[in-house]
Amino acid sequence: MNENDQKAPSGHCVSAQGMGRHPMAPECSPAGYRILRSPYRSTRFDSLELQRTFAQDLVCDHSLPPAWYRFMINNTPAEMPTRCIEVFCTVTAFARDTPEQRSLPEQSKGFYAGIKFLPESLQIAEDGKEHVLTILSTVPITCSGHNDSCKITLRLSTEDLDSQLLGAPNIVLSACQVDLVPVPCSEGSCAAAALTVTAVTDFAQDGNRVSHIRAEPVGHRDVLWRAHASKDVKVTVQDLPTGNCYSFTDPHIITFDGWRYDNYKIGTFLLCQSTSRAFEVHVRQWDCGGHRSATACNCGVAAWEGSDVVRLDACSGHFRDSRPQLNVQSTEASPQVKILTSYGGRKITILFPSGAFIRADVSEWGMGLTVRTPSSDFNSTRGLCGLFDGIGHNDLNSVPEEDFIEEWRIPPGKSLFDKTPASSEGKQRKSYCRCQKESTKSMPLVKTLNAFQTQSPGCHYDNVDYTFAIPYLDVTSEFVTRSGKEFASRDDGKQSPKSFDQRSLPKSVKKRGSREEQLKPFSHNASMKNNSSLNFTKPTEELQRPKRQDDYFEYSAPHPLHSPSQTDTESFAYFFPEDYFEGIRIKLPLGWPTPNGLTSAKAQEICHRILANSTIGLVCKVLLGKLIDEAINICMLDLQLKDDMTWVRALIALLENECERRVLRNRGKVFRVGSQSSATWEEILTILRCPAFCNGNGQCTDLGCQCFEDHSSYDCSTAKSK
Repeated sequence: MNENDQKAPSGHCVSAQGMGRHPMAPECSPAGYRILRSPYRSTRFDSLELQRTFAQDLVCDHSLPPAWYRFMINNTPAEMPTRCIEVFCTVTAFARDTPEQRSLPEQSKGFYAGIKFLPESLQIAEDGKEHVLTILSTVPITCSGHNDSCKITLRLSTEDLDSQLLGAPNIVLSACQVDLVPVPCSEGSCAAAALTVTAVTDFAQDGNRVSHIRAEPVGHRDVLWRAHASKDVKVTVQDLPTGNCYSFTDPHIITFDGWRYDNYKIGTFLLCQSTSRAFEVHVRQWDCGGHRSATACNCGVAAWEGSDVVRLDACSGHFRDSRPQLNVQSTEASPQVKILTSYGGRKITILFPSGAFIRADVSEWGMGLTVRTPSSDFNSTRGLCGLFDGIGHNDLNSVPEEDFIEEWRIPPGKSLFDKTPASSEGKQRKSYCRCQKESTKSMPLVKTLNAFQTQSPGCHYDNVDYTFAIPYLDVTSEFVTRSGKEFASRDDGKQSPKSFDQRSLPKSVKKRGSREEQLKPFSHNASMKNNSSLNFTKPTEELQRPKRQDDYFEYSAPHPLHSPSQTDTESFAYFFPEDYFEGIRIKLPLGWPTPNGLTSAKAQEICHRILANSTIGLVCKVLLGKLIDEAINICMLDLQLKDDMTWVRALIALLENECERRVLRNRGKVFRVGSQSSATWEEILTILRCPAFCNGNGQCTDLGCQCFEDHSSYDCSTAKSK
């Protein structure tokens, strides 16, 4: 009978001789088990190495494979523990002169011997906050005489337990490797190192996700540490919402929480502001010359995050006769913002390191705006885009629309268009490490921006997933290349613009008028939306747009990213008369048909055909859901107000942007209508890469449409003249 064999329920093996009737159990034969001669439970342990250490009885080994074992110490059968045991000590008190008289023994508390994490688990959220994690050794780290033996180097790795999901990792660390350097033992720690753990903002609705952090010794000569495995840290990441706010056509605003209202006022307004960090978006609206009523539309947007201010502005010219100027300013040596263009320059995206972006869909009448905000701004926004708290009906603060809009009007000279805010308290830019045990699966047919990187080797990421489904061209270098002078705020406070020419039409340089010309008195009577009632009263004197400063030039060129020279961009400042408008808007009902004879039924048919039956509307139908009906309602209102068909297609961009947001939020899913499957995730990504499937005049590639020789444009819709 062999005692103390692993896996024997009673702790014994029975031989044939012992029972007299049964053959010996296979695991009890000499070839059926292995002999262990080490308390470390290692089949390759050298006892001479054990004698050179001071922590002989403190560290347990976890590396044995499942098998039958017999434990022997000094050729004597011994009890072999099946799990790592805690070490206990007892203490007795006695007088030196009478050692035979002793107190009752007092037992110590349990003691963990080895390397461990504190805390042993973490619960964090996608809010950008850093959480400190400590790695410590509870036993002394000994020196064996080698140069690097007085420390233990630990390689850190992360593993997402739900790694079948596509996209970025759940968490990032401040380092993928730390050193435990021995110090005098105190309060249960003989060596310690600290790092930070941060959740990745992924703009995906992926629920609460779990990751593990593991520490493994690297290249240590001491066998005690070479095979040591500490307990993993469990990190639970709470998913938080991210939001998109839209301001399209004249303009109709959809808040972060999905509430829709209309803003026909002109002037400068606070579109969005974070109350938890330095982030603001200002918008300028001017009169769009509606045929039946006063209408407004976006002519410019200015955004600020951290040390960077970006202005995309066409408000210095005249309606349908101006091109947006892009201006980047930074208080840092190099701006952190990125400028991206998509669809041949029709979409211009201002992307900040936080993951927030402002996208302008540029048209000849102005621009539709999309503002994306990260989860760190949840419950922390104010402005026309609402509160971003997940509740739509409270976005207007329970006040009438007109009063709510006026609450966010910015006085003349106080907006980001007029001045650059003081730099926020500078925080050193941090690098984050993706210490994944295995690479996360990449998403096919999508593009991830890796431009927000520092020079720290191996740890050059932000804690943000910059994945886009719509392909883009990074044109940041076109605006920030001249040794920091082109984009930086100059001593004289003037700014240097660069121009986008959306239509790519050559135009001669036009010098604006004298700055001494004063604003003429004007009045402008129009109405604010009230359900379907609107009217426009012809002003007694037309709104006069005063001449701009005589040192301001407007440039355009055949290339949409033409950059004026340094000497040509002396000033970007101008007077915006809409900021001083004090007219009265009178509300009168509107009805069908329009003066051009457009009926409600015909308008609905047109809007349905152009929006719902577009390729983006058909492919993303299930994903967009009720937003398509919302877009059709907005389209009909635009036709009723303007009686102009050219505005209808502007809402295609709204469908594109929302489709991209939803497909990235629900990445990897198959979308269904009832029991019937709709477009797959890959099919939706294809239509976002190649609008209208290149209209049959080109091939769809990973970078967008590659047109045949006889066609051009981002969607191959333009036939080349022969």
